[in-house]
Amino acid sequence: MMDSNNASPIKSLNDVEKLRSILRDQPRDLLLFDLVTQTGSAARQILKLRFINFYNLKPGDKIVLDNGSSGNFKEIVINRRILNSFNRYATSREYDQDDYIFSSSYKSSHIALARVNKIVNSWYKKAGLKNVKGILSLRKTWEVHFRDASRHKAPISTEIDRAFQTVAQPQSLQETVLSEIERAILSGRLKPGKNIIADEIAKKMGISRMPVRQALSRLEARGFLKRFRGGVQVVQLSRNNLEEIIEVRMLLETTIAKIAVPILRETTVRKLHNIYKRYSKSVLDNDVDKMLERNRQFHGTIYKDANRPYLLQLIEDGWDRVSPYYHMLLRQMKEHERLVDVASHKGMLKSAEERDSKKFCYWLDKDISETAQILFTHL
Repeated sequence: MMDSNNASPIKSLNDVEKLRSILRDQPRDLLLFDLVTQTGSAARQILKLRFINFYNLKPGDKIVLDNGSSGNFKEIVINRRILNSFNRYATSREYDQDDYIFSSSYKSSHIALARVNKIVNSWYKKAGLKNVKGILSLRKTWEVHFRDASRHKAPISTEIDRAFQTVAQPQSLQETVLSEIERAILSGRLKPGKNIIADEIAKKMGISRMPVRQALSRLEARGFLKRFRGGVQVVQLSRNNLEEIIEVRMLLETTIAKIAVPILRETTVRKLHNIYKRYSKSVLDNDVDKMLERNRQFHGTIYKDANRPYLLQLIEDGWDRVSPYYHMLLRQMKEHERLVDVASHKGMLKSAEERDSKKFCYWLDKDISETAQILFTHL
C-alpha cells in the first residue's frame, strides 16, 4: 500500500487544469480524475459506483458512497463538472445500469486499486509532474484546492452555486430523501394512487420524520403528491390530464426539434446511433426500465443541441408527469406495439442524420401520438 506521507498534492491549479486537459480525450479517466479531485473520496469507494447511481441526477444532487466494512456511509455532491464528465463517458460506450462505471475487462467486477494507481501515475508522467503518487495525491489535491468551500478557486461552480452553497449544505439529508422518493415515483415503483406514510419511509431509511415530511411537502408543491387525511398520495392523473400533457409535449418537442435538428453536431449524431442501438436492444430484451431511460436519453440528446435550457426544462417536467404511466404501460404492451416505437425512433434517427427537421417532426408526432393511443387503450 502507498505511504500517504510520501504522496504530495498537485500544488498548482494550473497543473491541475493541465492534467485535466491531457485527459479530455479519455472520458473514463477524466471522470475518475474529477470524482476524486472534486469530492476527495477514496478510490475503494469510487470504484464501487455503478451507472445506476447517476440515473437522472442533476447538478447539486447527492450520491451515497459505501465506506465498506465500517458500515458507515459518505454523501458526496455531484457538481456540474462531474456530471458533464459522466455524461461524456456514458455516451461513449455501451453499458447496463448495474455495470460498474470503472469496470474490469470482465465487467462483473471493478478495476483493481493497484491498477488504478498505475493509471493515475501514468497521467502524472505525461504531464511531467513530480512528487505525486497515485490516487492519494489526487485526494490531497482536493484537500488543498477544493475542500474549503469558501475558496472556490477552481472553475467548478457558477456564481449562483457559490451564493447558495451555505444554504444547501444543512439540507443534504432532505435532498437525499427527496431524490429517492422522486425516483420511486418516476420509475413507477410508487404507483399513481399509492398512499405514502412519512413514518414508514423514515423507519425504512433509518432517519427522523422531519426530512421525510419536508421532502414530501416539496413534492406536493411540485404536483407529484396530494394530501389526504392519513398522509399523502401519489397523484393519479385523469384521462383529460394525460391528454393535455401529451398535447403540451407535442407542442414543446416539435418546437425544440425544429431548432435543434438542422444544427445537430456530428458528435450528437454519433451519440444517437449508440443510444438507438441500446434502446432497440432493451426493447427486444423486454427491459422496461432501460427502454424508458434510453428513450428519454435519445430525445434529450437531440434537444440539448437547441441550447434552449428553459424550454428543455419544461419538456423534462412533462416527461416526469407521464413517466409513471409509461412504466406501467410498457409492462402491459405487446411486442408488436413496442416495435412500432422502435420504427419511429429509426425514422427520427435517419431524419437527424439528414438534418431534416420536417421529417423528424413527422416521426416525432407519430412516436408521441401512437404511444398515447396505446396508453389510453390500456387505461
